[in-house]
Amino acid sequence: MNTNPEPTPMFEVFSALFDYFCESETVSHESILAHLISAGRDPWEIGCAATCLDALFSTTDTAAKTQTSPSAIRIFSADEQLRLPLEVQDFLHSVMKTGEIQFAERERLIHALLNLPDDEITIANAKLLMLIRLNNAVQDLSDEMGEKLLNVFDDKTIVH
Repeated sequence: MNTNPEPTPMFEVFSALFDYFCESETVSHESILAHLISAGRDPWEIGCAATCLDALFSTTDTAAKTQTSPSAIRIFSADEQLRLPLEVQDFLHSVMKTGEIQFAERERLIHALLNLPDDEITIANAKLLMLIRLNNAVQDLSDEMGEKLLNVFDDKTIVH
């Protein structure tokens, strides 16, 4: 089994955006588009990234308003099971179980992943989208938390 698959086009876009999010004080839709265009990204990639990020940062999301028990188990719908590879489903369960993300963050992440083409729904993209979301959502990330988040790219699927 290849533990280091080739990066997908969307992984490269999200990696560039993660670097951009880390370096920028304020991030707007327009600045993201300008950044991707100036980096020479393909219009299809820009459209996919914009749609995915809109889902990831949506404020009208009902999941954000729903309260659930930390011990609740997420059952994926038939469509989600069909589209989300098992390793992505396992990763989402793992980071929820270990407390790395909360219910609303997981639901946003699932929604964002489902806005990607099927061949772009990978464990690497799930991890990178989680990093982008948490980096932007958690104010004043500590160095320890930053290191913890970056560890998701180790061979393990759980953040330790």
